[in-house]
Amino acid sequence: MTKQEKDKCEKLLDEAERNFDRADTTWKDYENAKSGGYDVDAEISLRDSENCHGYAEGIYQALAVLGYKSEKMMEIGKRI
Repeated sequence: MTKQEKDKCEKLLDEAERNFDRADTTWKDYENAKSGGYDVDAEISLRDSENCHGYAEGIYQALAVLGYKSEKMMEIGKRI
């Protein structure tokens, strides 16, 4: 794998990490809205959280298929 390809993989991992963080944040929003009785807001937050988590997981799976390995990959693998 060339340096340029590794750099692109690292950028994708950064994006996956941001999406996992956003998924965690929107999950907390979901829990707060659900406990507050705001069902519509809770549903929106739930879908947003699932979307972000799925996007990040897809990036991880694509890089795994390519055979890319790094410490960030292991960290993200633990979050899945």
